[in-house]
Amino acid sequence: MAMTRKEFADIVGRSFDEGLEAETGYKEQPEAEFSADFEKRMDEFFANQADGGKKKIKRRRWILIAVAAVLALAATACAVPEIRESIAGFFVKVFGDHVEYTDPAITKESIEEEYGLVPIPEGFEETVVLKTDLDLVVDYSDSDGNTITLEQSANKHKISTVDNENGDYKEISVEGKSVLVYLSESYAQASWVDNGYYFHLAYSSSVDINQLCEWISLVCCK
Repeated sequence: MAMTRKEFADIVGRSFDEGLEAETGYKEQPEAEFSADFEKRMDEFFANQADGGKKKIKRRRWILIAVAAVLALAATACAVPEIRESIAGFFVKVFGDHVEYTDPAITKESIEEEYGLVPIPEGFEETVVLKTDLDLVVDYSDSDGNTITLEQSANKHKISTVDNENGDYKEISVEGKSVLVYLSESYAQASWVDNGYYFHLAYSSSVDINQLCEWISLVCCK
């Protein structure tokens, strides 16, 4: 027996409600009321379908495509990251498994003066220096293979990323500077803006917050 217009609309409505509830936890209580325009288009849709077994297949396929499209839009809407207010000169974007600090308040157009760890921490030595017009990256390594990396940048589109599942991040103050720090069992980093530059200090192993703050306080113009 051919499917009526109302039966088709009921199937679409139930499929949508069940799928949307499963994906988002949202449940629509009131029964849907279809407009005259919608009902007219449904009449035209059924009038144009061929009779026989292919009709049911086409109807089922149309239903699946419609429901899949709606659920995809719902899932995309739920995946939009939260964008918080500016913190320590950054905009913070929170995703499911990481956090991004973006668009630091950089005012410099190029590396006009070079910064570094002064003095170099005991047991470390400067091992790698990479410099461009917009970026300066310096590595300091010790005999155990641990590395402190200091990045200075005039690139206004820098992004700092932290893993918010396996470590803790927070804003602290170091000698009057607002710094975003991240600590985990295997890694540490700090990001801040000072004198118009973006700075990023990272350590390749675990370290306590006091030691990290001490290194941050050593960053100055050479």
